[in-house]
Amino acid sequence: MNDFTDDMDQLAAEIAVAAGAAEVALGDKIDAFKALMPYYALQLKNKGKETDPSEDLPNFDNFQHKIHAVS
Repeated sequence: MNDFTDDMDQLAAEIAVAAGAAEVALGDKIDAFKALMPYYALQLKNKGKETDPSEDLPNFDNFQHKIHAVS
């Protein structure tokens, strides 16, 4: 995995842990849940699939590489 994907995984985990704290209001927990569901669904959908490193198709790796190339 690349650094971007690892960072996204860590951020999602951090959001989930923070939202699960006892002092967090139920509405905020629900909002965090709604925000994390698309990310979780993609993780499940792509579980076990190998990524195609094709430069022709857009993906997070290409996107990150292009951002760093411009910086």
